[in-house]
Amino acid sequence: MNVLIEKYNTRTWLTLPCSEQEMQNAEEEVHSLSPLDTDVLIVDFHDNVEELNTLIGQHVDLDHLNLLARCMDGLFGGEYDQFRAALHIRGVSDLKTMVNLTQEVYNYTIASPDASLTSIGKDHYMNLHGGCMMVEDESKIDFAAIARELIASGKGIESPYGL
Repeated sequence: MNVLIEKYNTRTWLTLPCSEQEMQNAEEEVHSLSPLDTDVLIVDFHDNVEELNTLIGQHVDLDHLNLLARCMDGLFGGEYDQFRAALHIRGVSDLKTMVNLTQEVYNYTIASPDASLTSIGKDHYMNLHGGCMMVEDESKIDFAAIARELIASGKGIESPYGL
């Protein structure tokens, strides 16, 4: 993610996640008075996670923003869309909750219109079981039935990423 930060009416772009040295360089560019003075104003974002735009105009700790970027970098596969859907449906606008959501994506199963019932059911099963499944059990589980039951539960919430 690229973020435009401001402090003392001085702005600079920073690509996150970044190293400690890169963060210090950015803090120097915005005339931070101390290495402990990491509070910055977010002016703009360039990222494909539109939901992060809720941070624009907020003062945040730059270390925590870098942590969010590192956590987002650790998301793989469908976790990225799970994260985005969670941000969307929960209307999250604070950095701390965003960081926490990167660690809680397993609480959200996405039933996207282009996914098969089997893949939706398998994703849900894996979310419920901590991403673990015995290889020999995979052929015994009716993942499509799990997906149909999940969708029929009526507990789904529409998001741009699916139900």
